[in-house]
Amino acid sequence: MPKRSLRRPRLRARLRWPALLLALLPALLGPLPTAAATPAEPPSTVIMISLDGTRPVDALGTGLLPSLEALAARGAVAERLVPPFPSNTFPSHVTLVTGVAPERHAIVNNTFYDAERGLFDKRDIPSWIEVEPLWSLLAAEGIPSASFHWVGSEGAWRSGRGPRHWRPFDKGVSEMTKVRTILGWLDLADTRDRPRFVTAWFRGADGPGHKHGPGSEPARRSLARQEPAVAALIQGIAERGLWPSTTVFVVSDHGMASASHRVDLDGALEQAGLKAWVVGIGGFAQVYLLAKDEDARRVDAARVVKIAQGLGLEARFRPDAEPELRVAHPRFGDVVVWSPRGSAMVLKREQREAGFHGYRPEHPDMGALFVAAGRGIAPGVSLASVRAVDVAPTLLALLGVARPDWMEGRVIAGLGSLGAGPPGGDGARSAASATISHPGAGDLEYRKAGVPEVQ
Repeated sequence: MPKRSLRRPRLRARLRWPALLLALLPALLGPLPTAAATPAEPPSTVIMISLDGTRPVDALGTGLLPSLEALAARGAVAERLVPPFPSNTFPSHVTLVTGVAPERHAIVNNTFYDAERGLFDKRDIPSWIEVEPLWSLLAAEGIPSASFHWVGSEGAWRSGRGPRHWRPFDKGVSEMTKVRTILGWLDLADTRDRPRFVTAWFRGADGPGHKHGPGSEPARRSLARQEPAVAALIQGIAERGLWPSTTVFVVSDHGMASASHRVDLDGALEQAGLKAWVVGIGGFAQVYLLAKDEDARRVDAARVVKIAQGLGLEARFRPDAEPELRVAHPRFGDVVVWSPRGSAMVLKREQREAGFHGYRPEHPDMGALFVAAGRGIAPGVSLASVRAVDVAPTLLALLGVARPDWMEGRVIAGLGSLGAGPPGGDGARSAASATISHPGAGDLEYRKAGVPEVQ
């Protein structure tokens, strides 16, 4: 009781900040330009921050992140950022920096199995990505980048190029430490070292959202604790006079949903005597069948689909799945399974989980956060939705780099006068130089048109 009474006044005090910051931010930032930089101005810089597992309803209009709310009032906001499928941390973050669906970049889930390489090794994530990420692509254009805890940024990609500066993942590092490091990178005098593109991962509401549920008091407190770091980043850019040449994106990888119905798919398959490995919980799982004979695997796959559907889940034998599901990559396993709204797959040890993600992107609570402000972004822009695959091409446009032909996404319309070169890959680097083919993808590998609205 005493502990609770100590925290609440502080949280209520923070709720008074938005009005103050909304009044002061214009003076702090000055006019946020919407036109392209002229040759006399500093080169453009783009910073993208991810608040893990944070829904728009968690971050905006709550008073928990007043600096972000004030920034949003001066820029563009989307009602939802549409994540890829599955809407999980690793595949979503890689989609944001590649502009393609997980089926293409091949980070198909937070954990997966590759027939040739074995179990996904998180100590060497860049080597598992099969489409060139922005850090490598920009390095080829002579544009240095930096990253602090973004999936796939810990080292060079297969091209031998990657972020100029990066930090290995350490869950103990605070968001304020990340911001201080980012501002230090922006202070570098040597243009060969100073990054023009920066990515950083913040905890957001993900951890407590899983444990206590979306919108829970612990999730709210987690976001409130990250407010000083967000404020320090905004103020640090202003103090350096960098807003005329800088654009800041604050996004998230996915939302979070509660579930009243829990399903133990792994236990059901074990009880049926099936030799299978279920990977994933919540809204999505892939099933790897252990039978070596192809015919036996097909028989087992049919049984898995039937059992899953009997539990109220949706399931497909992956090679026969509808193209719009975007699960052609073999790393998705033999059977893909997803939960309907209100249900969640769990393992015995995770029965107490209260928040889940991984669901189909159209699930209302899977909508992620999207805020952008600064150079090239018109103030007061309100968008209904933005696709995650469209973020990378937009970042490239702001940096004056053409979108490669192999990217599925397009520059986000309606943000403002990005004014940074061609929106499409006219003469851009070929798909062959930036993607790695894999068996079973077929013509989906180089899909350039007819991309479904929901990725």
